[in-house]
Amino acid sequence: MTAETPTPDARGWPDAERPGYPLNPVVSGAHEIQSPGNPEPFQAFWLAPQEIWILRGGGNMRPEGMATARYLGPCLTPAQVDAAVRAEREACAVQCNDMGAEEQHNFGLGRAAQNYYRARDAIRARGTTDAGDTK
Repeated sequence: MTAETPTPDARGWPDAERPGYPLNPVVSGAHEIQSPGNPEPFQAFWLAPQEIWILRGGGNMRPEGMATARYLGPCLTPAQVDAAVRAEREACAVQCNDMGAEEQHNFGLGRAAQNYYRARDAIRARGTTDAGDTK
C-alpha cells in the first residue's frame, strides 16, 4: 500500500499505526464495532473534533480503549447508499452499451446487440429509485 493508504491491522482498524481510529477519522459518523468475545456488533458514533467514541447508553471511550475491538466499518447513510447504487447502475448500463456496440460492430444489429441495448435501457429506466426499491 502507498503512503496515502495506510495498512489495516488484524482487527480491521484502517490504519495499523492508529488502532481505535475509524476510517476517515476527521469526519464524525456512526461505525460498526464488535467487542472482543461478543459476536453481536454494535454501533458507536465517532466524534471527530474530540477524537472520542460515543457509546450507546451515553458512555464514551478514547480510541486507545476501543483498539482491542474489531472495526467492521462505517455505517452509510441512506443518501450514501443511494448514490453508490446509482453509480453502480450507471456503470452497468455503460458496460451493456459497450458490449452492444462491440457486438453490433462485429456481427451487425442482431438479437445479441439488441439485448445488450435493451438491458442498458432497462437499467437506466430505474433512474434514481431508492436502493431498497426492487420493483
